[in-house]
Amino acid sequence: MSSLKFIFFNFKGRIDRRTWWMAFVLIHLGIASFNFLLSGFMNDDAPFIDGTWPNLVRLLGDRSGWITAVVFLFPHAAINTKRFHDRGMSGWWWLVFLIPFFAATAISISPLGGENYPTPLAGWAQLICGLTATWTFITLGFLPSKHAK
Repeated sequence: MSSLKFIFFNFKGRIDRRTWWMAFVLIHLGIASFNFLLSGFMNDDAPFIDGTWPNLVRLLGDRSGWITAVVFLFPHAAINTKRFHDRGMSGWWWLVFLIPFFAATAISISPLGGENYPTPLAGWAQLICGLTATWTFITLGFLPSKHAK
């Protein structure tokens, strides 16, 4: 496995599917741990303490969620960019997921998303986000490399 600095903080090069999976799991364990500790420190609603599974909007709707998202955005973008390179694609393809994600989040937490239950606009935005997330996850996590080793 390559150095952690290369994997998490460099946009050049390629990583294979196995390395991507290890980095993906490590990042998400870090996200959960960091957000849990930070939300306790900031007196935000800590996710999972009350036994519920918060949705994305609730998780990112508090201050600690936004800080966690910003802290882990760069390493997440780095591993996904390198994996897209390994698939023979531009790293900019990650924006196919990222733009709908930010749009769905913005719509859902704005008055356009509805206060008590989602509006049709918020529902469509979340559906498009889910479809692009599924495409990204399948492309990066399950499809083979396009480069010979």
